[in-house]
Amino acid sequence: MIGIPWNQDRQCIRKGGDGDLWESEASRMVRCIAALVDVNLKDPENYNLKLTPAERQKAEKELKKWDGNDIFIAASIGTKADTKDWGRENWSSLFTRWCRCHPGVGLAMVGSTDKYDISGKNAKNWKGRDLICVVS
Repeated sequence: MIGIPWNQDRQCIRKGGDGDLWESEASRMVRCIAALVDVNLKDPENYNLKLTPAERQKAEKELKKWDGNDIFIAASIGTKADTKDWGRENWSSLFTRWCRCHPGVGLAMVGSTDKYDISGKNAKNWKGRDLICVVS
């Protein structure tokens, strides 16, 4: 089976690489599937979400009316599998630490209707401007 990180090298991120302290998770995952496909992580097209014109229009509408749209990060807690749920404490810790280092950055939480309440609870520790947006 290709892609399953059987050995420890594929399970763990490596030190160094392109001036970074650690390799990215994307880089580790590409190492796992290297036998199947050659992925250029520097190619911006590999990060294209391929949003439809309607999806782009909705995002632009939501961001236009938000005062945090000049500089922000986006996060989504949604997952289809419970085993991939990162947990409220982890999100809370991330947001608390991020705000300490980047107080002027906004947070856009994006997700489905059923994740709206939990997104708001997770964003409670965000000290900057926040936006909770439902994507249907």
